[in-house]
Order: sequence, then structure tokens, then C-alpha cells
Amino acid sequence: MRAANFSSQFKQFGSFFTVERTLLILFAVALLLRFLFLDLKLMHHDETIHAWFSVNLLNNGIFSYHYDPTYHGPFLYYVTAGMFGLFGAGDVVGRIIPSLLGSLTVLLVYPIYRLGYLDRWQTVVAAIFLTISTSFVYFSRFLRNDIFLIFFTMILLIGILYYLERKESKYIFMASAAAGLAMSCKENMPIVLGIFGLYLFWLVYSGKVSLPKSWIRDFVLGAVIMCGIMAVFYSSFGANTVMLIEGPFNAIEHWASMHDSQRLGGPFYFYIILLLLYELPILVLGVLGLFGFFLHKENKETGDPRQSGCEGVNAVNGDGAVGEVGAIDAVNAEDLFEDTAPRAPAQATDANNANNAASNLPSFFERILNILREGNIGVTVPIIDKKREFTRFCIFWMLFSLIVYAYLGEKVPWLLLHQLLPMIFVAVYDLSKIKAVIVGIGIVFFAAMVLHTSFTTGDIADPIVQVQNSEELREVFPYMDNTTKIAVSNYVRWPFVWYYQGDYPKRISYYSDPGYNKDIGPENYDLIIVHDGEKVDSIEGFEKHTYKKCYWIDVNTLIQSYGKPIDIFNANDRALLVEDLKRVIHYYFTRDAGLGSINIDVFVKKDRA
Repeated sequence: MRAANFSSQFKQFGSFFTVERTLLILFAVALLLRFLFLDLKLMHHDETIHAWFSVNLLNNGIFSYHYDPTYHGPFLYYVTAGMFGLFGAGDVVGRIIPSLLGSLTVLLVYPIYRLGYLDRWQTVVAAIFLTISTSFVYFSRFLRNDIFLIFFTMILLIGILYYLERKESKYIFMASAAAGLAMSCKENMPIVLGIFGLYLFWLVYSGKVSLPKSWIRDFVLGAVIMCGIMAVFYSSFGANTVMLIEGPFNAIEHWASMHDSQRLGGPFYFYIILLLLYELPILVLGVLGLFGFFLHKENKETGDPRQSGCEGVNAVNGDGAVGEVGAIDAVNAEDLFEDTAPRAPAQATDANNANNAASNLPSFFERILNILREGNIGVTVPIIDKKREFTRFCIFWMLFSLIVYAYLGEKVPWLLLHQLLPMIFVAVYDLSKIKAVIVGIGIVFFAAMVLHTSFTTGDIADPIVQVQNSEELREVFPYMDNTTKIAVSNYVRWPFVWYYQGDYPKRISYYSDPGYNKDIGPENYDLIIVHDGEKVDSIEGFEKHTYKKCYWIDVNTLIQSYGKPIDIFNANDRALLVEDLKRVIHYYFTRDAGLGSINIDVFVKKDRA
């Protein structure tokens, strides 16, 4: 009897956690992880620049913005300036919008679930990963454009899915607005649009989805919405219309040069290293999902679904109506790239094959023209497993993203988000008991990594920080707060420009090349801050203190064979590799490694020390 009562209570407990309630709980956890101690870490170098430009935009007016691809698109600056106008400029206020968008992204799996592309457990696990992923938490507490792009990419995806299901124009307009806002954020959004557009084209061409008669009008109006949003922001609300012509060329020129110069370069496997360090459970499940998808054996359904004896899957007819027609096996992985028309007999002759091959190109264009004329209306859409088809798309999205970002010369940790998002959806494919165990272990893994990367007060030896302002600067700030006349070298002016924006030029002076020299008049200052590379050994009447200004993990202390020619047949070289392997394993569990840094020498007048 007691066992029966326990079982009943367990079922009641389980029934309480509906998808909706679970997502709301995860959303609350996401808010907590993203807003708790939001100013625990000093702003990153890039964050201070974004915040500074936003303050200037607020002070100089909305028409003062001028697009520079070095600092990405205008949307971040306008919304951050708005936040500063409402609540005042500061680290916490600057990070509110990224934290909010990062939290809201967790809820955006729900519309995909409602359409039937994810089941209950896939939805919950995907939301868990979006909530506690090391990279998603870290870069949601970070004033950069990438979390904006992730949020708008999800809105874009939802809009497209709803348009294909419901055939209502408002959804493509929603997707277009999301695309326009994302394009106003950062220059890598065309990669996402290209991936989505290419796959959508193939879905329509292969007959797996149908478009409404109004699709040309909808797409044209959608393009107008997207371009209109971009035009408003990039032209500074009409004050700088020349940028509508020059902007795209400036962006292409700038990022092509960055790719060639590899200013922040790295090996093609750079992001795989980050996945292993910070997203291991998602990577493992993503690989299992990828292989599981293509190894899955299916039967192709070609007849009347009512004769298949299967139940429970929605099919969409040419008019967008949804009907319950039964659960069936999905088409084979390669079938997406096949025409859905009846095939020729397998015994076709070589001559027939040659004739068919010769006619492929005209048939391709005839098909395109037919779609343009008729909008694919009336095409009988194959009965497919929607969850599996969604996974097929996410695999394409994930692999395309991994290849593109592996190729691009600019290697920075925040770009991992754009590869991680589709990987999460691949990772939740075909969840099993073994995978559920991995998810459970993954929750513990992410808890430890989030605590380490986002809630550690000191400097950490992790590549996720890229070049982070050191927490040692907090020891410098009291000197500056209690000093009336300060000289700072232009070599190290950031982040002081941001943190002491109201004190220039009243209390703070920034001196330029060729560096510090006695002609700046040290007798006129109580505090002088120089780059340690300027080699100022002493200033008469001042005490010298050295601090890290910004830091990064020193790979050479971790992998001493890095960049060296290695001969595996040489005993000394093999021993070096073995020692490197030991250090890497030790580092993985301890994060114990050396730091590279830019240092500052702080000279304090003796009577004020």
C-alpha cells in the first residue's frame, strides 16, 4: 500500500512539471545566473568601448552615429544609450539588455515545441542547455552583439517555421524584422541568413514544403521590412544616408582584411578546443545525435498514410492545414536532396541515364520557374517526421557554421555561440536513458564551469576571457579616486576612459606618443600611470607599483611544443609531447596555467601614497 501511495505521489509530482511550468522555472534560473552580481567582473576591453560609444551617442544625439565595421552595427549602441538615458551609465546597466535577451532565449524553444518540431523532453533539455551552458551564461553577462544575434536568430527561425506551417504573412514579416535587427547588430548575420535561405530553397525545390500563393508578395514586403530597419539604423535615422551605399563595401573590405591578417588568429580547430573546455556535454550529445541521425534505419512512406497502420504524426497539406495522419518513419537522410517525383525503373539503360543527366539542368530551371509562377501551391507534401526533419536542418546549420568559422581567420570565443545554438538542437535528438545520464552529468559539469568562469572574482586562466581587464585594476581605482591630478599614457587609456569618463579633462590627462618623458611635467601630477613597456624605472618624488591591466592565458606555458617543429622519432621531442599532454590533462581539471598580460606602472606621489 505504501508503495502504491508513493507511486501515486511520484506521478502527481511528475505531472506538475509540465513543459510550460518547467520552462518558466528554467527562465527564472536563467535570470538568476545572468543578473546575479552582474558587475562582479570588470568590463572587458571591448565592452568598455561599446559602453563608451553608447554614452557618446546619448550625449550627442541619435543622429551622431557613424557606422564603423571595426565596432560592428548600430543597434547595440542605440539600445544601450537608451538604457543609460533611463538608468544612468554603468557596468550593470550596460549589461542589462544582453542578460535579458540571453534569458528570453530560453523561452524561445517553446514555440518550436508547440509546432511539433521538438517533443517534451527535447524541449526541456534544449532549454536546460540554453539556461546553464557555460558560453551562453558568460556572454549573456557581456556587452557584445553576439547574444543579440542569438536572440534574433531564434525569432527568425520561429517566424519561418510558423510561416511554413500557417501560411500567414505576419510570420514572414516577424522573421524579416528579426533579420533586419540582427543585420543591424553584426556583420556575421549574413552567414545565418545564407544557411537558412539555402535550406529553405532546397525544402521548397524538393517539394518537402509548400508556399502560399502570396509568397512573392510576402517575401518582397519582408525584404522591404528588413532593409528598412537596417536603413534607419545605419543612416543614423536618415542623417547619414551615404552610409547606405558605403556601409556594405566598408564592412566587406574591413572583414576581408581581418581574415587575411588574422589579427586574432588561431588554428582551424580553435572552437573545438572551446567546446571541449566549456561545452563538453553538448559536444558529446551533438556527436551522438549526428551519428544517430544518419545511422537511423527508416522506411520511406510513399503510399496513403491511412494504409500504413501508424499513428500520431501531423502532416501538412498544400493549403497549410494540419491533420493527424499517424506516426511513420521519416525519409532517409539523403532524401532531402532528392526530387519527390516518381523515379525511373532501376533497370534504366546507360543511354537513358545519359539523356536524363543532360536534361537535369533544364528541368532544374523549369522547376524554379514553376515555383515562381505558382508558389508551389497544390504540391503534395510528403508525410514526414517533423522532429526528424527539424534535426536534419539543425545538422546542416551546425556543420555549415562549424566549417565557416573554422575557415575564417578571426578566432574569438564569443563566435562559439553561433555554432553552439544549432548543436544544442542536434544534441537533443533521439534522447535515450544513456543520453539522460549524460544530461545529468552535464548539469553538474555546467554548474562547476559557470561558477568558475562567471562567478570567480579573480583572474582566470581560460581562453573564454580572450583579453580581459584584470581584477587587479580595482587596486588602482582608489588611487585615482583620491587624486586630483592624474596623467595616463594613451597606451593604457582603456578602461580608464570608461570608468573615469566624467573626469576628463578636469582631473585626468592622456598623453600620447612617444611615451612618457619628463616634459609632461611630473611635478604637476599626483598620479602617473604608464605602460610598463615604456621602461620608466622611476620618477623623482613618486613610489612605483606594478599591476596587470589586462590578461590572457599563456598557451606557451601550457603547451611548450606549440609552434615548434616536432620529430616524433626523436626521443626528446616525444618526451616533450608527453609532458605537454600531462600539463593539458592537469589544466583541464584545475585550470592551472600561466597568464600573459599587459602591465601598468602606477607612480604615486610620496606625500599621497
